[in-house]
Amino acid sequence: MILKWVNKDMNEEKFKFIKADNKTYPWYCIDKIAFRGYFFINGVFYSKNDAVNKILELIDSMGFDRTLAMLNGFFSIVYNDREITYFANDRLRAFPLFYSKINNMVIISSDINKIIQITNDNHRIRYNNESINEFKITSLFVSGEKTLINGIYQVEAGQIITLVKKTNSITKRFYFRYNHDNLLDISEKYIKNKLKIDFNSVYYEETGRDLVESLNGRTAVVPLSGGADSRMIVSMLNKFHYHNVICFTYGDIDSSETMISKKVASEYNFEWHFIKYGKKTWKWLKDQDIYNNYLNYGGSYTSCPHIQDFYAVYYLKREGIIPKDCVFIPGHSGDMLAGSHITKDFIESNYIDQSKLADLIIKKHYPYIDKTKLPVNTIKNDILKNLIKKEKYSSEEATNEYEFFDIIERQAKFICNSVRVYEFFGYEWRMPLWDNRLINFWSGLPIDMRYQRKFYFEAIGNEKIESTNDKTAYKNITAFIRNRIPFLRIISRYIFRAKDYYLHPFKWGQIVTFNKYLFYLLEGGEYFEINYIIMKEYLEKLGKNLGK
Repeated sequence: MILKWVNKDMNEEKFKFIKADNKTYPWYCIDKIAFRGYFFINGVFYSKNDAVNKILELIDSMGFDRTLAMLNGFFSIVYNDREITYFANDRLRAFPLFYSKINNMVIISSDINKIIQITNDNHRIRYNNESINEFKITSLFVSGEKTLINGIYQVEAGQIITLVKKTNSITKRFYFRYNHDNLLDISEKYIKNKLKIDFNSVYYEETGRDLVESLNGRTAVVPLSGGADSRMIVSMLNKFHYHNVICFTYGDIDSSETMISKKVASEYNFEWHFIKYGKKTWKWLKDQDIYNNYLNYGGSYTSCPHIQDFYAVYYLKREGIIPKDCVFIPGHSGDMLAGSHITKDFIESNYIDQSKLADLIIKKHYPYIDKTKLPVNTIKNDILKNLIKKEKYSSEEATNEYEFFDIIERQAKFICNSVRVYEFFGYEWRMPLWDNRLINFWSGLPIDMRYQRKFYFEAIGNEKIESTNDKTAYKNITAFIRNRIPFLRIISRYIFRAKDYYLHPFKWGQIVTFNKYLFYLLEGGEYFEINYIIMKEYLEKLGKNLGK
């Protein structure tokens, strides 16, 4: 279905919105607005037409920008006013939105393939070679507004795009940035007492309450690993006596992840299921049309499709274990917000210059940079494009920019983009750990409290069951080798990655032959991981479609 808003004063079409056939979270259109997603305001859950009407009410009273900042949830919005058209995403780009400008017309859709069909003559797709090269060295995403297709762009996380019809001009701005503002002056006594009370209040009483209300009695399905974040999800549900819960995990029945997951589910008396992953799993899956269709849907020419729990969700649906109206609740991305990505560079330095900041971002998010044909300065300039530019940053300021890049790129386009799996199979999802109130809580803590998730583990330190986050002798030894003996580090990484083909609990390297796995391992180098394979296979499939 194509909805057209025509600027009658200009007597020419300026804007076309293509309403994609989204089975999960479909678009709702009333008057001047198109909306998909959900949000909370003051403890009230809004979705579907109720959400559209509420947004129209808010825009009339406070304008577009202030309205978006007020919405606590996940959404895409297209608002077509008389003189200006706005389109925007939530703080996490949870629902990707794409656009292209052809002559005097702007085309917008949540399905990039719809735009490709219109903007490319004879359906010939034109690759953006610079984007492809960047994708190969991140293995996870194309940064900024770019996609893999020339002339088609994505709306970024927390961004508003404005189309002024009279001048046919487009401007962009972020209405959200992750900043350490209004940092608390915290004493040791405050850390031990008041702050934990604040955390539990925000997490359980506010975020948990809203989550349970939004479920409205439907089955909550939790991908329960051995880590802390998914543990917090089931703890939250239990706190509100919500027992219509199904937990699942996957991989190897004897892995620590599986054993801890089972113990946690048993602790809360929640239903638990295990899905075995093996060579036959991936060999069978790779040849299925459903898997190849998902790669297209999950990647959308911007991201490496997230496949980790694809087969598990497929299995749960096929076997009738989960109801049609269930809601998946993953633990994204409690660890990152709690500070797991902050490195010692930000703790040990009072100031960090612009070049050093770009280097730290490259080190974290561009593991295959030595394989690129792109000049490093080109990559640095792209990285700095969305950051606040200063010759020298304080440690807090540098952390702001470092984590902001992480959020709008890695988190938005890969980690949290994994919810495409649930949508693909027709299920809704929630991501309570990205609640605005939790974002504000974490951004109010000094970085030394968030470094290595110091406060996070203090706040949840009374858990009875072990976690894969716990320190072990093996982890301590490998950390020592990684930090102190570079030569052994490189050799050990190659050895461990090679053995992962057969011994990794998920066995997902076996989606390719062992010879091809070794080829990718040697090609990827020291920092090779499974997503490098998925990225290469994804590009190969796209190449066949593009005739390249």
